[in-house]
Amino acid sequence: PYIVVWGFVYGAAAMAGTGLALYSLFPALSVTAWGVISALIGLAVVWSGRYVTFERVLSALVLLMFVSMVAAAVLTVPNLGEIVTGIVPLLPEGSTIYVLSLAGGVGGTITLAAYGYWVREKGWTTPASMRVMRLDNVTAYVVTGLFVIATLVVGAELLYSAGIAVETGD
Repeated sequence: PYIVVWGFVYGAAAMAGTGLALYSLFPALSVTAWGVISALIGLAVVWSGRYVTFERVLSALVLLMFVSMVAAAVLTVPNLGEIVTGIVPLLPEGSTIYVLSLAGGVGGTITLAAYGYWVREKGWTTPASMRVMRLDNVTAYVVTGLFVIATLVVGAELLYSAGIAVETGD
């Protein structure tokens, strides 16, 4: 029951987020309309059963997003010493359970539920496929980590250049 309820909540959030992004780019339609359109496109892609095409298009878009964000971070010429010291997360007192539940809910539940489908579509059905799956997961976590660091660098530069003060709690 949890997965079903969370799937609906996550799906609604994904549609709203996609709708908001598309509305920002193309304001001719509402956020809701863009969300519904993106959901229908997603349904059509899944229903068509063309996983290889979907995977290639998605891989190209993710590569473009990753390269763009890392390039933007490099172009900000960040202070590498401050970045290294800032990699260690600092959580406000009493927030650990919320952070862990959010990370587990978003990054764990739906991803783990969907991974079985991806494994099946890739044909990774034998014990020998475990090595490939481990490499796939390690690569995904490393790329995600680099992407998050690049996003934080760009965000910090944006806040700093706009003169927005950020409370550190110190």
